Amino acid sequence: MAGWFSDLSKFVAHFDSVQLSQVISHATAPVFLLSAVAAFTSVLMGRYAGIKDRIRILNKIPDTAADRLWLKNDLPWLKQRAKLVHRAIFMSLLAAIATMIIVVFMFGSALLGFGHHLGAAVLFIAALMFFGASLVDFVRELRISLLENDDHE
Repeated sequence: MAGWFSDLSKFVAHFDSVQLSQVISHATAPVFLLSAVAAFTSVLMGRYAGIKDRIRILNKIPDTAADRLWLKNDLPWLKQRAKLVHRAIFMSLLAAIATMIIVVFMFGSALLGFGHHLGAAVLFIAALMFFGASLVDFVRELRISLLENDDHE
């Protein structure tokens, strides 16, 4: 146990305050991205909950209620929207995970004395691509929601 602690203290000894401040300044962009992804995921979750609630309400309409049965015509559109938002949430969470790995990687590589620039850049590109895919699915869902005629209760 003492040998492990001794090895760790040797690594930490190379980690000075200048290096720490450099890593913190490099981590600001990923942290801002993580904040944006978290806020965006919250918006997506709200939309998903609203779509799923509407699907549940429409599914409760009995087949004998002829005056309200036409409302079920929205179900295919709503299911498509739910699918798109679900995929957008998944991509958004992948972006958040990739961004979190960037920050951990940056601090870990600085602690161990390795360069983090190339790995952080690759992970940042991956995070942005996941976030972009999430935005594309959100736009597709938004387009469907604006095209469908759901002004009825």
